[in-house]
Amino acid sequence: MVIRGSCRGQPIIFSRRAGSWTVALDRDTVFAYDGEGRLWSAYLEGRHYRRGLDNRVLEKRREGGRRRRRWLPPAERDGLLDRIAALLRRRTADLSLEASSDEETDLRRQLARAIAFGAQAAQEDAQRYHRIYKPVGILPPDQYLAFVVQITEGCSFNTCTFCGFYKERPFRIKGPGEVRDHIRAALDFLGEGLPLRRTIFLADANALVIPQPRLVELFQIVGEMLPLAGSHRRGELPRAVASHQRGELPHAVASHRFQGIYAFLDGFSGRKKRPQDYARLAAMGLRRVYIGLESGHDPLLAWLRKPGSAEDALEAVRHIKAGGVAVSVIVMLGVGGQQFSRGHVEDTIRVVNAMELGPGDLLYFSEFVDHPTLPYHRLAQEAGIVPLTEEEMEAQRAAIVAGLRFTDGRPRISTYDIREFVY
Repeated sequence: MVIRGSCRGQPIIFSRRAGSWTVALDRDTVFAYDGEGRLWSAYLEGRHYRRGLDNRVLEKRREGGRRRRRWLPPAERDGLLDRIAALLRRRTADLSLEASSDEETDLRRQLARAIAFGAQAAQEDAQRYHRIYKPVGILPPDQYLAFVVQITEGCSFNTCTFCGFYKERPFRIKGPGEVRDHIRAALDFLGEGLPLRRTIFLADANALVIPQPRLVELFQIVGEMLPLAGSHRRGELPRAVASHQRGELPHAVASHRFQGIYAFLDGFSGRKKRPQDYARLAAMGLRRVYIGLESGHDPLLAWLRKPGSAEDALEAVRHIKAGGVAVSVIVMLGVGGQQFSRGHVEDTIRVVNAMELGPGDLLYFSEFVDHPTLPYHRLAQEAGIVPLTEEEMEAQRAAIVAGLRFTDGRPRISTYDIREFVY
């Protein structure tokens, strides 16, 4: 829905959809908020900003023909949030709207929330978020706006030299009562912003590693508390709606439907579940599993200290697809540098082709990002690894794509830039 207004002769456009709304003060000043009035996106003076629920703010801009990005330091972040709130207050002080009485009342209520969302309110909101969630390390790009349910914490193996998302977090599986409390708290926190979240993502790193009987129990809890589209019989209320009517869940749950459940899984654990296991999870809402293949070249995987082999990942993908669940396979570009490049390209082509990906599946290419605090950096220096330039990584991607063959239609092929993740 688009609502037009003006303030002191200057046009203002409000765009509303379930769980969020956007205000365009002019073509170069656009702010987006969730239904609770939390700023989550801004375009100001040629720069894009994305605020996460943890109150981190990522700035993105074009410079010298390249995309630049940086995380704002706290003082600069707070200054930006206060500036946006003040600007919104000033530019809507004498607002007139072309809207019905009910629309105007609701929009002015939302606007008042947004104006109040300065630095102090954002910090308090983030403190509340941190009482519910451990840090959400990473999500696939198509799941950045998912409703995250942390049924596990950490990573079950946590040995990869290139990953620092879970280094200081022991792996553990949450119990049923803990998961219920976690979901209730997250629903209450998101409030009227819940409809912005279209899918459910089970975290952390490889949540589906949970033994099948315990995993099925947790899926049942998720289905009871979070209504999935098409998950109930005709004439029957979704269990989550019935729970809301009994006063057990927030109001926002009653009218919202999630479009499936998604999760990470490592390849060597994924093959341990059989197709019938995945079929059972598919019947409970599982739609896609994300597997970090990284490379089809076993010597490189071993050097990266990634457990398992490319064959493990291949077998896991076959089991998942045989169970009626789509997959997303993640391939890293540039990892292992020039020394591993040829084997990486050749073997990755071979393995991905054997996976027989098709429509409904995803193939992500993720540029390797070297961080000096991670073991990879030291090991690469000791081994004399020559890193690939951005141009060489682009050429590596082109070489892999050129070698791929799909017999029953193509999967969607896209970019996975971990530097742009904000939850």
